[in-house]
Amino acid sequence: MKIFYSILFLLFSLSLSAQLDIIDARGASLGSTVTVKGIVTNGGELGDIRYLQDATAGIAAYPGSGSVSGFETIALGDEIEVTGVLKDFNGLLEISPVTAFNVLSSSNTIPTPKVISAAQLGDDVESQLVQISCVDFNTSGAFTVGGIGALDPEGEGFNIYINSGNSIIGSTIPEDVAHVIGVVTAFNNPQLVIPASGGIDANATCFSITKDPVQLNLQANSFKMYWETSIPATGMIRWGNTQSMENTADLSSLGTEHEYTITGLEPATFYYVQIEAIAEGNSVVSAPGYYSTASNSTGEIRVYFNNETDPSVSTGLFPDGTSPEEVKDAII
Repeated sequence: MKIFYSILFLLFSLSLSAQLDIIDARGASLGSTVTVKGIVTNGGELGDIRYLQDATAGIAAYPGSGSVSGFETIALGDEIEVTGVLKDFNGLLEISPVTAFNVLSSSNTIPTPKVISAAQLGDDVESQLVQISCVDFNTSGAFTVGGIGALDPEGEGFNIYINSGNSIIGSTIPEDVAHVIGVVTAFNNPQLVIPASGGIDANATCFSITKDPVQLNLQANSFKMYWETSIPATGMIRWGNTQSMENTADLSSLGTEHEYTITGLEPATFYYVQIEAIAEGNSVVSAPGYYSTASNSTGEIRVYFNNETDPSVSTGLFPDGTSPEEVKDAII
């Protein structure tokens, strides 16, 4: 009986060890068989392929030749365990063929899209749901099947592929900027596909602090804060010795480049500072920063040696003392 339970325990342990976090599966060699578990972020609108992700990463699974049947019935929001062979298909890492799968639960909460820039499209976020904000499309008209180019706010170009089953086909391409939520895939180069869990938000609010606050003109009793916004804005600045930041000042001047000098501060003291920018009825806030004033020290540096030196090798600078006694006196 003990042997029987030992065998069961060993088999159970092997079963657990066979399942990998997706990020670890992505690091396995091509051609190896892996088992992963994750939430599915698309359904049949993208064809037979399914993208799934856990807390660590995402991966695609495609029921190609040699796969078990029924994989194409997996729905958006299903949590699945899937086993198959790692394969590179035109730059996309996928599990194909799928040799086994099991739907663990359904109608799960879809992972929150990661907000990224177009420059961050790549392996680190491949097969994950992401959002690129304030996208400018390079064309007008209606969405059709195929690729469409777009630019992020930094002017970085990227490609969006519209599958034949996508519900946005025939809808008007936004003339203004829009948020795009999609799954990162690849066809030789990284691109986005738009699943049912994603979409294009043409009513996006694209107002942001584009340059985080920086400290300038550091003084013992004051310093200047500088920041930039994506559109002309007013705002408010808060500061204080604690995170409650009890001091405030309204900033009524409308613009995209902003500065404010905080005065009446103590020397060599740290202060929390936070910016709130306001435009067109919307507001955004910066993360609280922690900044120090300058000290009242002269800043003069005195150099001492506790042994004699050779002045002949100096370029013109000499120590203030060259004996243990002088070092001791200076410290006292």
